[in-house]
Amino acid sequence: VYDLSLVDEQLVKDMESVRAVVSKALDARNSAKITVRQPLQALDVVGVTFSEKLSALICEEVNVKAVNFTKGDVLEVTLNTELTPALEREGMAREIMRRVQQMRKDAGLVATDRIHLAISSSYSMDAFSQAIQDKVGADSISFKREELEESKEFVIRDTTFFLGFSKI
Repeated sequence: VYDLSLVDEQLVKDMESVRAVVSKALDARNSAKITVRQPLQALDVVGVTFSEKLSALICEEVNVKAVNFTKGDVLEVTLNTELTPALEREGMAREIMRRVQQMRKDAGLVATDRIHLAISSSYSMDAFSQAIQDKVGADSISFKREELEESKEFVIRDTTFFLGFSKI
């Protein structure tokens, strides 16, 4: 049982609008064939504005760096789909994290199991080494091919990656 007098009607209304914006933005991502794991620079929204907290929620849900609001009578959402090299690298790092997490799961590891991770590719991931280590539970990471307990090759956006790990 809950107390209806405690419901913030404005917040409920704002959240309905946030859901509409997020839905339109995700539809735009789908149409552009860009996964949510790939960060994008900006989302332009016409017709509504939100608080900083709700804007941050939209950024998180749509995976954009910024949301820009302008006044208007009709809700319109435009996604900036230009991939800068920095955004592309961040998207690759997220995809690598996802693949390593799947490999950990397939190998029967649990969240508390620590690993040594090796990533080999022509694509530089050095800038994301700490984020990758934190996300996948790696105590150490190397950017060279190593023969480890678990290893796989993947092609991600026309780039071949070797991913391997051993449980520590």
